[in-house]
Amino acid sequence: MARLPLCCCLLVFLIMRAGMASAEVLADEAALRAFSDKVMQQVAKGEHAKALELLKPYSLQPAEEFKSTADASQASRAQHAQRYGKPVGYAFVSQRKVADSVLRLLYMEKTERHALPWAFIFYKTPKGWMLSSFGWNDRLPQFFDLN
Repeated sequence: MARLPLCCCLLVFLIMRAGMASAEVLADEAALRAFSDKVMQQVAKGEHAKALELLKPYSLQPAEEFKSTADASQASRAQHAQRYGKPVGYAFVSQRKVADSVLRLLYMEKTERHALPWAFIFYKTPKGWMLSSFGWNDRLPQFFDLN
């Protein structure tokens, strides 16, 4: 079976840019978790596009880039659905903080035949937490590489 393009499967890195000021912020770590749970609830319902729309206001990525990222994610999503089946739920896996500035939340999307890691990485600015990057893939070892 052919592998999907690397850009579609690996964590999608969103680059901080001049548009940073236009991104919305989340107040604290509890808000990050609640926000990420809300995104994953949409994923678990099979509403991938709605999940991505929730991410958009907090992303540091300019609108056109975000659209390209979302389109690639949607295309990859269709291929994964054929392979792994429909979403059936999600679970929170871990939280890791680096210094006081970067926080990663790792989730598991449960499908009919496979688990998919989802990662949300936030950066703490003077105004609050912004979504620095997010992504999902089908690589189960990511769940065990928690350090």
